[in-house]
Amino acid sequence: MQMKWDMIKEAYKEKDGFLLVLSKAQFLHWPFTIFNSENDLRRTESILRRKNLLKTNVEKKRKKRF
Repeated sequence: MQMKWDMIKEAYKEKDGFLLVLSKAQFLHWPFTIFNSENDLRRTESILRRKNLLKTNVEKKRKKRF
């Protein structure tokens, strides 16, 4: 099944991979080990940032408080 970018609500960069949130009950975990090179990892992170999906740790902590 193909997935469109608009299906992703938000994304987080964790210590071991990316966590993509699709809904309250659905998420995808992309471990860093699936990327073939450091360049692939940086490119993925760049795409998530450009689409305003990747949340920083500060935004994540602020959201948990409220």
